[in-house]
Amino acid sequence: MTITSTSTSADQRLRLTPTEVRVAERLVAGQSNAEAAAALGMQPETFRSHLSKIGEKFQVPSSRPARAHAILMSGQVPPPTTSANRPPLTEDDRLLLTAAAEHSTTEGIAQAVSASPKTARRKLAALVTTTGADNLTHLVGLSHYWGYLGPRQPLAATDENRAEHG
Repeated sequence: MTITSTSTSADQRLRLTPTEVRVAERLVAGQSNAEAAAALGMQPETFRSHLSKIGEKFQVPSSRPARAHAILMSGQVPPPTTSANRPPLTEDDRLLLTAAAEHSTTEGIAQAVSASPKTARRKLAALVTTTGADNLTHLVGLSHYWGYLGPRQPLAATDENRAEHG
């Protein structure tokens, strides 16, 4: 007697539907729910529902930046692009950015960087401003593009890249 497995592989469970891919693209670009829903021609509640399903798939219940990071790590959606040069980030900036991408709460981020939640929020806001990102979710997306997060190499032309390859 042959027993066949009916369990779904992890890759299949994490696979985004075509609609979820479109929602994910808007998320990693840092668009608000209202902006993204309007751009996709759907109601904000529908957009939020798709976003929730994506969060469930990646086991990221509520954090937009952490969801964006999980989506980008899955390779199903490319990071947003920019014509801005890759900004120089300190080791502390990189640690903070990684914490924001991997933790769903301000308290988790703060604990990861050994700071108070108030300090972590202030430093994240400053990092968003100095990098020119629209918000923290957008910064996570751009950080994948710049090579600060994820397996990607920096795609944006930088002085350093030009010097090495030019």
